[in-house]
Amino acid sequence: MKLSTFARRAGSCYKTAWRWWKTGKIKGYQTETGTVIITEEMSEQPGRNALLSQIGVRQAGKVLRRRIYDAIAKAYPEYA
Repeated sequence: MKLSTFARRAGSCYKTAWRWWKTGKIKGYQTETGTVIITEEMSEQPGRNALLSQIGVRQAGKVLRRRIYDAIAKAYPEYA
């Protein structure tokens, strides 16, 4: 499948999937026209789905809220 399709199904952005492919985290090849074709199945992909299956949906929400708070506090320390 195309890299863009893989990224959409993995729940990540295209650039993240591109980095995964460039670093070898997902297997695929590039055609002569530049299209990246991913050859591995979705169950082996890294990313958000693995996080949710490891810690559960309720706890994942807490983790995401904490990450958002930390990012805002880092960007705007006067409001933290």
